[in-house]
Amino acid sequence: MEMNSVIEVSRAAFGLPKVSAPPPDSLQAAMLARVLDEIDHGLILVDLTGRILHANHPARWELGSAQALCERDGMLWGSDDARHRQVRQALKDASHDGPSIVEL
Repeated sequence: MEMNSVIEVSRAAFGLPKVSAPPPDSLQAAMLARVLDEIDHGLILVDLTGRILHANHPARWELGSAQALCERDGMLWGSDDARHRQVRQALKDASHDGPSIVEL
């Protein structure tokens, strides 16, 4: 008996429904965005150019207030020169070392 058949027989024995296909990518992205919005800390995902890919609710509030960070034409900027240098340095570091987290 194949592994998938064994799993389905086991699920049926416990009265569990048959497993359906995973949700489409757009639904998965929407679910991920909802999960990230539940995090109490601001979280901004950017690509290596600084283009904002996602900002959760606390991060959107911060971007709107521009106390430490702001958004210009879809790009992440520091609210002053020193913070902007930190953002640019983090992006440069991430391009060499992989994912990077910056706390401002």
